[in-house]
Amino acid sequence: MFLTFTTHAGGYAIRYPEGWTQSGSPHDATFRDKNNLVHVLITHGHAPSPAAVAAQLRRLARSQPSLRFTTPQAVKVSAGPAVRARYSTQSA
Repeated sequence: MFLTFTTHAGGYAIRYPEGWTQSGSPHDATFRDKNNLVHVLITHGHAPSPAAVAAQLRRLARSQPSLRFTTPQAVKVSAGPAVRARYSTQSA
């Protein structure tokens, strides 16, 4: 079963598994359970490109050797264009 977190201030809604904790604010929310984590950060600025997101993930991989990711993709959501980044890490 999934729950829905909706924030008009942040301008989005996200479905997350029942039992996960939610913390933060509408513009900086974290959903977690054990070793799983989803972090939503809403900022102002230019929309990132898939190449910019890939570069940021490569920088993160230098300090997190277990970080693995697929090539970020440009996608369209109801609010407009977005970048989908899929990644995983191994916990200690």
